[in-house]
Amino acid sequence: MSSYLHKPAIAVIEWRTFFRDCITRSIAAASGLEVSGFPQVKDWIDHCDLDKTSIVLLCLGDGRQEHRLKDSIGFIFSLSIPPPVILISDEEDSGYIVDTIEQGARGYFPAQMSLDLAIEAIRLVRAGGTFVPAGSLISAQHKMENSRSDLRYSSADLFTDRQIAVIESLRRGKTNKLIAYELDMSESTVKVHIHNIMKKLDVNNRTQVAFLATEMLGKHGRFLKPATR
Repeated sequence: MSSYLHKPAIAVIEWRTFFRDCITRSIAAASGLEVSGFPQVKDWIDHCDLDKTSIVLLCLGDGRQEHRLKDSIGFIFSLSIPPPVILISDEEDSGYIVDTIEQGARGYFPAQMSLDLAIEAIRLVRAGGTFVPAGSLISAQHKMENSRSDLRYSSADLFTDRQIAVIESLRRGKTNKLIAYELDMSESTVKVHIHNIMKKLDVNNRTQVAFLATEMLGKHGRFLKPATR
């Protein structure tokens, strides 16, 4: 690889120039590490010595770039030796936390976190650890508990028979291909069902669907009937 390419210890991916410069300079000054900023993952790929990048800080912003986040993480983890990825988000949303850690990210920084704590967390991740603020985990747990409570009363009427069949397959860890084969539908139809299920449950991934499904089932393995309130 050409010698002119940047060799940052930390790469900051942030499409907003002002925020990118602030994050890059703050972390460099506080950590003493070499830090470079890039507007997109592609720019980092094109202009960096990837072997010298010890961490990628991927900034989500205000949550409206969720699709870009998923594409970016997928692209990074398609590399032969991907570096650890830490997500920075303006929104402390439990769905993002679960999604990014499930995909392989090694950290989650809410924008409300202090710079000093962020530097310590970066050092932890560089040493091989994973960092998620305790407050974010508590928020995620409360959201899941509230969802389970609501679903005890509404799960039987919330889904169609086909969606229930898909949910039961998800909680058994089956792939889309296997679900499609067993339920005699196309994989694209399975994906549509899963999308609609996640929307109804207000969750962001298959893992959360499977987690909630256990609470939606009665002791005999059937979905609970709505209770009279």
